[in-house]
Amino acid sequence: MKINYLVTLMLITTSSSVWAWGVDSTHKALRKQRASYVKVTMGLAPTNFRDFSTSPLVYRSPLTFHAALGYEREDSLRYTFIGADFNRGIAFNSINNETATSTFYRSSISFSRLYAIPALAIDKFHVKVGGSANITGNYRLNASLGNNSNGQEIIGTLFASAQGVMDISRTKEKNKKFLFIKYHLNPIKRQLDYHLNIGVLNTNYRNGFVYIGQSDLTTDPETFDGYKWRVNGFRMNTSLRYTKYFSSGNALQFSYAWDAYFTGDEPEKFEMAQHVLGVSILFNTRK
Repeated sequence: MKINYLVTLMLITTSSSVWAWGVDSTHKALRKQRASYVKVTMGLAPTNFRDFSTSPLVYRSPLTFHAALGYEREDSLRYTFIGADFNRGIAFNSINNETATSTFYRSSISFSRLYAIPALAIDKFHVKVGGSANITGNYRLNASLGNNSNGQEIIGTLFASAQGVMDISRTKEKNKKFLFIKYHLNPIKRQLDYHLNIGVLNTNYRNGFVYIGQSDLTTDPETFDGYKWRVNGFRMNTSLRYTKYFSSGNALQFSYAWDAYFTGDEPEKFEMAQHVLGVSILFNTRK
């Protein structure tokens, strides 16, 4: 009886070890096959903002420069992204035939991790859900505000995230004709995806009403005098992307993204909205 018990225990232990090794090997194989890219983006980012701490006026910048650099790993099971972006623009406000300008800089770092939901997969469409984190810093210079000409804040957000991905690849060769012109289409890998982030923890590092703190009255003013961390406000952003993959493994991507947030304090509330039209080159790191 003891011998049978020991044999059974050895078989169970061995089977469990083999199964665990197989699962681990499968995961390692999937990680090795998962596409990885260095992503370089350039574009335009029309931006609007308003800072009630100093003025109720809305400033608009239609030609904001946008640049971003990131690292992306993706397949049908998982999506991971880490990156940073930079924006620079000159915003305008015109009222009573007078125009005020505000030069602003905006930069951020972000991280996302999403996992596929098999129950929501339909043919060539699948859904991933997970979370994202973003820290954004703003700096504005507006000479028309006098002693309050310099404005800055830090916006930190944790998001609940979802992504829908549609495979729109052409899998077969096609011969077409337009009027009298014949042309040939080769198979090509293409993807369309939509990404949604909704802030669940919204924080900001902001000054109170009007920027001037007590240190401005001394010979040693402090940059963040009177600033406090607050948990309030709301942030939401989305993106729609079309990606075309080449035989080299690299890819070209066209995207439209929208980002908007506000801090919840009154009367020192801050609002900003941005639309980003971008073109990205994705360099395959697994050639």
